[in-house]
Amino acid sequence: MKLLVTLSLVTAFLLNGCASFNTPPPAWNIKEIKTAPYVNRVNRSPDYQSLSTYLSQKGLSLSILEQDSDSARGALAGIYADGLYYNFTDEDTAQHIRERTGSLMSEILGGLEGPSDWVVGYCIDFSNGIANVDMSSIKADLYYSLSYMSASHLAARPHNLKSCDSDGGITPIYRGKARLTATFDGAKTGYTVVNPAKPLREIERFDVTLSDLTYQAAEIILTDRKLLDALRKATATLADRPSKLNQDDAKALCTQLKLGNATSAFKECVQKLSGT
Repeated sequence: MKLLVTLSLVTAFLLNGCASFNTPPPAWNIKEIKTAPYVNRVNRSPDYQSLSTYLSQKGLSLSILEQDSDSARGALAGIYADGLYYNFTDEDTAQHIRERTGSLMSEILGGLEGPSDWVVGYCIDFSNGIANVDMSSIKADLYYSLSYMSASHLAARPHNLKSCDSDGGITPIYRGKARLTATFDGAKTGYTVVNPAKPLREIERFDVTLSDLTYQAAEIILTDRKLLDALRKATATLADRPSKLNQDDAKALCTQLKLGNATSAFKECVQKLSGT
């Protein structure tokens, strides 16, 4: 997934404060924020490999429910950077922030993410978080869960909650919580710039750090062994996917496992699954 950070995104943010601060900022120097470092980290995790193998074994997929909370938005109402006050509480911006985690999860899961009764929901709560004045550090709480619900029930679920720490009428199979801390200097998120000689502004540093924090959330969820154990327990009575697949299905499954089509590992995977 490529996240392009452009002037159109900046102007979508609502600028507040004194009239002198109400001036559109210059074009951002960040051209692209990259997810590849986190994709590679998660794919190397033994716990994620166990999750993807189990989903493939059972023929299951996961749906992703992206949520935030009113209190979380409020904490992002007065971000001061580069002489401007930024308000990140409008719906478009809130959606953009919360979808970063889900987009990375979808990218990593590939064909293992899609319409399903097995739903992974998450909510990042900034209400107790801290954003440093120089935009170099952000802290927040991650709440996430595994639930079983119908497609119609999932479609009716709200994306905005009164609090991240609420079920909203749902009894999850599993609930997890983690403290997220992201720093600009320690960010694993890669990015490219328009002008290498031009330093990043404070709000650009904030965007990189915030991206890293949301990507951390995806890594924590997909590598949580307890979530996998809860899924295994809930689906223990389900029959496994047929051990032998036709060539097309075997190729599709091996592609989901992120094996390059031209590699010997891909060929061996197809042969093993199809019995050829």
